[in-house]
Amino acid sequence: MSLDHKAAAEPARRLLAQLVRSRWTAERLDEGLLAAVRPMDFFQALRLHGLAGLMELRHRQQMLQLPQDLYAQVAEIRRRGTFQALQQAGACLEVAGALEQSGIPVLPLKGVALSWLLYRDIGARQSGDIDMMVDTDHVLPAIEIILRLGYSPATSLPQRSLHWREWMRSVHHINFVHPRGLYLELHWRTDPLKGTSLPRLASLLPQLGRIDEGPLRGLRQLPAVLQQRSLASHACRSRCMRWKWGYDLLEIVSVQQGGASPWRSGLALEQDSYTRHTLAVMAAQLEADSGPRPLSVRLTSRAATVEQREWMSNKPDGRQRTFVDGLLLHAGACAALAGWPERWEYFRWVVTRTSPEVGEHAYSLAAHAPWLAPLLRILPPLRRVGRRLAKPWRGRGTRIP
Repeated sequence: MSLDHKAAAEPARRLLAQLVRSRWTAERLDEGLLAAVRPMDFFQALRLHGLAGLMELRHRQQMLQLPQDLYAQVAEIRRRGTFQALQQAGACLEVAGALEQSGIPVLPLKGVALSWLLYRDIGARQSGDIDMMVDTDHVLPAIEIILRLGYSPATSLPQRSLHWREWMRSVHHINFVHPRGLYLELHWRTDPLKGTSLPRLASLLPQLGRIDEGPLRGLRQLPAVLQQRSLASHACRSRCMRWKWGYDLLEIVSVQQGGASPWRSGLALEQDSYTRHTLAVMAAQLEADSGPRPLSVRLTSRAATVEQREWMSNKPDGRQRTFVDGLLLHAGACAALAGWPERWEYFRWVVTRTSPEVGEHAYSLAAHAPWLAPLLRILPPLRRVGRRLAKPWRGRGTRIP
């Protein structure tokens, strides 16, 4: 993102932050910001943070202060999100039904299921994919069923048991895509780190309930305490880069206190460590208070800004990321963790994980010698850089007739 474009987009970010926090602060929207924001920048900010549906649902009074052109951006994204949510709800029921009929318990995560549980509206939270969790022992048969439903893996799947073992250690889900434009993530953990992930689904089954009404009736659901823990750890690991992840925690804490501000003095002390950190990071990003912030909150907020800049530049894959930005992102994720055992696990995961693009032979090497993983992981980026450098020289040799 150029400096000029970044400066032009800043008023949209600040206006959206004010719109979000005004639910609890009762402040009026700044007239200067309203005049400075361009509709397209506001549209991009709403899409990035996935908040259009929540603005219409929970911020109707504040929305009345928006000019017609900005209000139209919210309504347009909300309309698109509702259509997408209906598609995702149908796909969620189809996949869950097929797995359950085959004797594979499945738990929907986030997405339309969470939107219904928290807001009683499947389109309130904008979501780009469908997240479903199965037990580790059921991953392979679940993949076979998902493939029969017309989904294709986004990356080539390992062909040998050794590679599967390394894959399931390094990552926590597999991505699938459907010809209808639907994206599905099949999870066996909710987080790459075992210390912050929910337990295996097999051990969770006795605690799970069922959604008893609405369009997703019959699907499994987490109890409230585990739901909050899962959301908070995900928000911390993701550095609250998209505000909808933190907003869910603001909603939960506010409802617990009868609609009170989630930043009310002393309220955060009643929450678990991940919820406290999420509330503090959201306060920093939304500028909800001006008090001193711990180093961990400053690191997480700065890392979120780096990722938001990448997303707004249409380069969310990190290929244009500088070495300093990469260190900052890891520092922000590590700072959000609750204690040193979790941070040590994060460090080991970062050092020894492998990327799916390194190939089958590299997976086999990493499974036998995890210390090779860092070298194997930098080979694909080095090849990309080499191809980019060699491109201007291709075809310059003497052609032989």
